[in-house]
Amino acid sequence: MPTIYERVVSFLGEFGKGSNDRIRSGIPVLGFVSGILLAAAIGWAAKQLVLRTGNGAISPLFVGMMGGILIANCFGIKNSLLSGIRFASRTLLRLSVVLLGFKITLQELFEIGALGYLTVAAIVIVTFLFAYWISDNVLGLKPSISWLIAAGCSICGASAILATANVVKSENHETAAAVGTVTFLGMLFLFLEPILFRSGLLAGLEADSFGFFAGTTIHEVAQAVAAGFTLSEESGKIATIVKMGRVILLAPILLGLGFSFHFRKAEDRNSDKVMPKVQIPRFVWGFLCMIVVHSAISIPEEVGTHIRLVNDFVMLVALAAIGLDTNVLHLKKLGWKPMVAAGSASLFLLILGWIGAIFVFLEI
Repeated sequence: MPTIYERVVSFLGEFGKGSNDRIRSGIPVLGFVSGILLAAAIGWAAKQLVLRTGNGAISPLFVGMMGGILIANCFGIKNSLLSGIRFASRTLLRLSVVLLGFKITLQELFEIGALGYLTVAAIVIVTFLFAYWISDNVLGLKPSISWLIAAGCSICGASAILATANVVKSENHETAAAVGTVTFLGMLFLFLEPILFRSGLLAGLEADSFGFFAGTTIHEVAQAVAAGFTLSEESGKIATIVKMGRVILLAPILLGLGFSFHFRKAEDRNSDKVMPKVQIPRFVWGFLCMIVVHSAISIPEEVGTHIRLVNDFVMLVALAAIGLDTNVLHLKKLGWKPMVAAGSASLFLLILGWIGAIFVFLEI
């Protein structure tokens, strides 16, 4: 009869179904737990470091991932810890994506109006396709990292990259490269956009339309919100709502990628038999359900705050684990191309967002 530990591992392994390194019963408990605790310790340290700096532009996710990379490549990781580290980088990552849905309500999206939301949706979709095209067709990057860069630049930075990584089955060094480049560009835009606005170089934008512009063009949620509030309360609120509008597009894009990968695999098998059932990853459905629950049920603010804090930390642990499982030599092989791809896509998004903000607020 299986032990309690083996049952728990089996259940969690089923939740994380689809990874190449599923958790198996019989793995050493101490090494498994130690690997998770190591990732958690790095994530906690990254959070404390960012809090002490008091700089909202710095992403704890980026710091945590870099900390994991430094520790793994400077000191090495024992093989006994890898099972726990990979559990954190896969299964806990899926859990964090599910909980991400709790940050969004359908009601929030209606506040920007039909025209605003359609404009945001069009910008996100066009940028997503452009980013993939320039990454894959022009620069010759692998499709897996091209999808990651496309999702990170068009939707919501590291969160979108981590969610997409589970669908496209990217390797950890590809995920790390995408997160690093997109997060860096988001931080750069956070500093530059308010400066460009105050200098008058963003012609046609006022304080409120700047909020729309910031929410549409800055990658991370926290970065977009911070940029909006640097001008005014109203600008900050608009930036937050618009950014949430971008985040919710993660769900249909993940669903679309899931269907695309399913039919592509079917074609690769050259199957002329009955098409197997389409299997969208469970965490995508969990993400969607969490949005619906959060929209339909009134949950006490204190409870909601705790859930969001747990989600932030789980995602931080997952990203630290990805760093621990990343080989710098693999990153070196990718070279300069991910930065060029993400930079080109971000500049493209900047131009579209500028035009979109002027268009929406002219109509209003």
